[in-house]
Amino acid sequence: MKSNNIQLPPLPIDTPLESVEMIWLYARLPDGERKMLREILEKDICSDEEKRRGYEWANMIETVKERTDPDLEQFAELMRGLLQTLIVQACETAGAVYQHYCADGKSVEETAEAIKVPVDLVELVAQYYNQ
Repeated sequence: MKSNNIQLPPLPIDTPLESVEMIWLYARLPDGERKMLREILEKDICSDEEKRRGYEWANMIETVKERTDPDLEQFAELMRGLLQTLIVQACETAGAVYQHYCADGKSVEETAEAIKVPVDLVELVAQYYNQ
């Protein structure tokens, strides 16, 4: 007998609300639609070929609106919002690391403390700037 309940794994307290909403909507989707989204993510988004077909995937997301399932449409909207949030956060972090680490000459640890992000993230961005 299939349960009408879902159990999400423990999530960090600072998980963005968009991510939690996206996970919740994904969990509520019927099995067939979850499988379809997993296949899109595994095959199309993660492959090198996707870089050459970038617009095709964007068009696929737009055509999701044509479907009648509101959960799938809401999932697509949340995915767009999440991607926008991640891009903005990545740019802000890169800019802050550049200012503190490159321009001001602070150490990786001092930079991480100043901008309140994990040291390993600052090290990753700093490696990019050190090239």
